[in-house]
Amino acid sequence: MTIVLFTMNGCGHCVAAKSMLAAEIQDGTVVVKDSSAAPPGVGGFPHFLNTANNKQITGLPPTKKILLESLGYTNGEEGHAAMTGGGPGNTVIVLYSMDGCGFCQRAKALFANEIKEGSMTVKGPQDAPNGVVGFPYFRSKQTGQDMIGLPSSKEELYQNLGLQGGRSEKFKHQKIHDQFLGVI
Repeated sequence: MTIVLFTMNGCGHCVAAKSMLAAEIQDGTVVVKDSSAAPPGVGGFPHFLNTANNKQITGLPPTKKILLESLGYTNGEEGHAAMTGGGPGNTVIVLYSMDGCGFCQRAKALFANEIKEGSMTVKGPQDAPNGVVGFPYFRSKQTGQDMIGLPSSKEELYQNLGLQGGRSEKFKHQKIHDQFLGVI
């Protein structure tokens, strides 16, 4: 899942929000964007958007738990565990991508739906595990398996990451949807 945090320069509450979510910002679970990129009608900052369910709140709640509950998390966990452990938008795969890499751009296009819904997150090459020598590089958070290079299909990636048969219901339904639309 990805939460987008819209901030404005000079906003003290925005600074506090970034501090409260520092770990999630560092691992890519929370993405910080400038106030100019905020959805129409936003009347204040910080402004938060849960990309999995489109829930939004404006202002800084007193705790991370209240923030997450306001954005639709109901599993009672706080912080990063609530954002990455189950529920809609659960990040299953991390895609490490390099700017200017044509294969990386094609991978992002192939997995645009998964990236949008938060079941796949995109990180830069600086965040890739030590020893990675090629991009795009995929890693499953569920199985720990990885793949280097552009898969020919979503199914190929799922098989290489050990998610075949054991992948989430979301991916099973996505495959049916993609087959219907002729994506795979």
